[in-house]
Order: sequence, then C-alpha cells, then structure tokens
Amino acid sequence: MKILLAIGCLVCLTSAAQVSQKETTASSTLAQIGKKLSGLQSVAYEIDRKIEYVGENYRAQSGGKIYLEFPDRSTNTPLRFQLFEKEHTVVYNGKHYFILDSLKKEINLNTKPGTEVLLSSSALYNSLFTLRTVIPLLMSSSRVRISQSDTNINNKNHLCINILLDNRYIGNTGMLEEFTSEYIGDTLKPYLLIVDPTTLLPQQFITRYNDKGRENDHVTVTYSSIEQNVRIRNDRSWYYSSFLSSYSPRKERVVINNLGKKISGKSLSYYKSESEPAAIFPISPNKLTVMEFWIKNCGYCMLAFPKMQRFQDLFGKEIEFVSVNTEDSVEDIAFFYRKHNPSYKMLYDGRQFAEQLGIESFPTVIIVDKEGIVQYSGGFDEKELEKEINKLLKKKL
Repeated sequence: MKILLAIGCLVCLTSAAQVSQKETTASSTLAQIGKKLSGLQSVAYEIDRKIEYVGENYRAQSGGKIYLEFPDRSTNTPLRFQLFEKEHTVVYNGKHYFILDSLKKEINLNTKPGTEVLLSSSALYNSLFTLRTVIPLLMSSSRVRISQSDTNINNKNHLCINILLDNRYIGNTGMLEEFTSEYIGDTLKPYLLIVDPTTLLPQQFITRYNDKGRENDHVTVTYSSIEQNVRIRNDRSWYYSSFLSSYSPRKERVVINNLGKKISGKSLSYYKSESEPAAIFPISPNKLTVMEFWIKNCGYCMLAFPKMQRFQDLFGKEIEFVSVNTEDSVEDIAFFYRKHNPSYKMLYDGRQFAEQLGIESFPTVIIVDKEGIVQYSGGFDEKELEKEINKLLKKKL
C-alpha cells in the first residue's frame, strides 16, 4: 500500500504541473481539510517516513505508530503525544519529554523541554499536528500559491494539493518559518499534500526542492490506519516514573577535552582515485593539520565540503587539510569524491580514531600542530575556524 501510494504521488507530481486549476477551488478544499483536522480531539495512526536526497547519495526510511492529543485552549488541554518506533519510544505529556531506549534500557528525561526540543522531535515532523497547525496559516497568507489536481492511487481517486511558499518553509510544529540570510537554496518551497476525498484525511505529505540538482530530492511522510477521536489515554504510560523498574536514567556522556592532547603513531586510509581507492595517510603531523570529522547523514557536513575546499585554496601551502569519515563505506566516500573533487585528502574508517577523541557530533574540527598536539577542538564554524587558523599560523605552530 505504501509503495503504491508513493508511486501514485510521483504521477501526481507530473500531472499537477500540467493541469491548471483555480486557486479558489484548492483553497476551498484546503479549508475543508483544515476544518476536519481542527475538529479532532485525538488521533492514532501509523507513519512511514522516507527521505531521498539523490544528490547527496542519502536515503533513509523510518516508521512507527503515533498517538496524538491535540491542544485545546478552551479547556486548557496541552499537546500530548507518544511515538512508538522499533528501538525508541518518545513521550511528551505536555510538561515533560522523555525517550525510552529499548536496546540500552535507558531513559533520557527532559523536565523543561523548550520549543527547540519539539522542533527536533521526529514525532512531530510533518505530522498531522503539523498540518492541523499550518493549514489556517496557509489560508491567511498572501505569500503562498495553492493549486489542486486529481490522481488515481490503488484504483481510487485522491486529491493533490500543491503548495508553493515564497521565502518560507513549514517548521516541525506547523509554523511558517522565514529563511535566514545565510540560506543559499531556492527560496520557493514546494510541498504536496495527498488527501482521501471521502474522509478528507491526509494520506501523504511530500516536501520537494526547487534547487538546481535537487529536483529528485524529496521527503515523503505517509499516514495510514488513521483512527479518529480515539479514547483519551490517562494511564501511567505518560509518566517517567512508570518505567524506572525496567529502565535506568541515561548516563551523562563524558565530554573529552582534547586540547593539549598528543596525536601520533596513527594512520588511516584515504580515497585516492577510482583505480587506487585506498592509500595510507599517517596522522603524525609535521605541519599544522586541520581535521574535519563527518558522516553523510549530516546536513551541516554536506555544507562543509565547499568550505573545506576554500580553506585548502587559501592555506593549503602551509596547512594540511583532511576530512575524516567515521562510519560510511568506501563507495560513499567515492561518491562524494567524484561530486566535490576536493584537493584535500578524504580519510575513512575513522570511527575508532573519533571515539578515542570523544567525538560524537558532526561536523567536528580539531587542529593539530607540528608536534601532534591538539590546539583547537570544536564545531565547524567557518568564521571562527579561519580566525583560529590565522592565529595559529602567526604563532608558527
């Protein structure tokens, strides 16, 4: 069902571009969908999320079951949700937010979750709560274009609502967010909403991209087995304390301070060419060396490629620049090598090396002097990094 639905949406993407529909019809349909969602007190459904970033060689799929209670200001009822995935359960009870890790048997509790926690929660990403919140905003905005067409999925007619936002995008909680001045992509943001015309319930929500080279990239969220106004849950599953007999509080991760640490006697493979994919790079610096640790499942790591090349062009005669991938295959490394053609070395199989340095987030940069001593360790802040490089060059380290 899910695969057929996704194929149907691709057909809809084509037909929607060819068929011109009056925006008044689309607006009327969207208003009816918004009214339907606004009338729900609670909902339970299965979710399937598929990410395809063809240009970055990244594909991922995840899913689970969601139970949602919508907020109601008239009764002072907060938003509450539970997400059940294969290895994690995410719970937000309107006050506390916690994640149960079924493999490690750990609970990660946040007693004061701010907006940023909800913004990053996979439970809300393009969820029915997102759509319920954003539809009224779309209806009242002058910076959105809406059109409508039909498509046939599993021999059943479905409505396709095409949404095009100008210089804005839909945030996790359904708010219309402005692009910042640092954003370099296309500011026309297209979305596609697939709806069952009988129930007026969303079946799929697709995020698309207008950027050059990203025409085939998309994030597709599919909703199925939707139960409307299910019985409100008031059991102990909402409370952290209910799980303490089976789960332990998550242990705080120890952050390793690498400053002053000596790195020597290590070597990693680096990608050299199609004919010679593996060569050995000894990490025993005899000149200032900048190491960027990255993985392909990291948007900021993708943005770092041209920045690393700029640093190589500026300082390459005096400094050794290398990127260190910690988990991806040599085939993935080859893909990015072909795409970006860097003049700095791309090292891989760096998981153990990164663990020894306590690196868990990406991208992370460390700078090592001629003696192999770590002089800098931090995130990839381009301006801060350039400032640090210039400072270390003046010290002739």
